[in-house]
Amino acid sequence: MGVVFFTRIFLTTKHFLYGALRAHIVRLKHVKSINAFATSFAFFYIAA
Repeated sequence: MGVVFFTRIFLTTKHFLYGALRAHIVRLKHVKSINAFATSFAFFYIAA
């Protein structure tokens, strides 16, 4: 009983942490792509 309960808590926590980590990574990629787009846009705007 205790092992099953502990395993369930562990899996739930692991799933939650994995989801949070994935969301954080996706957000970082999104910010990086926005920064890259803004940088290239500013570069072309200055160069033009």
